[in-house]
Amino acid sequence: MTASKAKIEPGGTSIDRAKMRKENGSYVFDWRIRLMDGRLLTRRSRGKTIGIARRRARESAAELLRSGGQKTWKTTDLMNDYISEVSIPAIESSNLRKNTKLRYTAAARQLLIAYKTDQNTEGYTIAGGTTFKTLETVLRSIAQEHGKESAHHARTVLSKYVLQSMVRDGLVENNLLLKESIDLNLPEDEDDRAITRGGHALTLTQYTSVVQTLLTNGARRRYQQTQTREIRAGRPCCQETEHNRPYAFAGGNRSESRRGERDYMAGHQFRT
Repeated sequence: MTASKAKIEPGGTSIDRAKMRKENGSYVFDWRIRLMDGRLLTRRSRGKTIGIARRRARESAAELLRSGGQKTWKTTDLMNDYISEVSIPAIESSNLRKNTKLRYTAAARQLLIAYKTDQNTEGYTIAGGTTFKTLETVLRSIAQEHGKESAHHARTVLSKYVLQSMVRDGLVENNLLLKESIDLNLPEDEDDRAITRGGHALTLTQYTSVVQTLLTNGARRRYQQTQTREIRAGRPCCQETEHNRPYAFAGGNRSESRRGERDYMAGHQFRT
């Protein structure tokens, strides 16, 4: 849902008429503000209730007007507010390919969920959410819930669109994810069971079984089609046995198989 397109005068906002939506247990909406110099900015605010979301939007608008368009973030602000108002818009306005934008936006929304706690549904503050231990906990949570690949995308978003931006805003001294590796704490074969895009990934045993089934069904369909053609042509059709199954190798010899195929198509038994 986009912010209202109605004309906004300098110093005005669309906060009161912007449409609210429910997302990940919170109320979220996009709104616009026109600064005194005429620039029109779009921002996103969220809250546990509609009232809280609009109150935060008004506070952000007042700060934008005071600072001339540059909101002053503090380490006591919420991680989820920063991701919603800074990181996600940065991804959406980037020059990334469409599919990459979709993956990174999905990863950012997974971060919004992972940064919430049972005790505090609003989630971590910036100060608490940027420690290495918290970063590790958040990425492990995404890996266990969505799989290793999703955790890698989330790490990229955290590093490039959250922490690096916070470094520029003076909220953190450095990007901890640039030098440190994180053990996602997954079993060796966890990716076989983890949820991936499109559903559940197959284990090696499941994959082998599916391939064998497809090959068997394909061979049988070809055999049945050949029998049908023989019957329609008025030629005798041999009965399938261990030794005359169509297109099967004779003792593993491909040339024998080809001769057997020609014999069969002529209405004869396979050579044994």
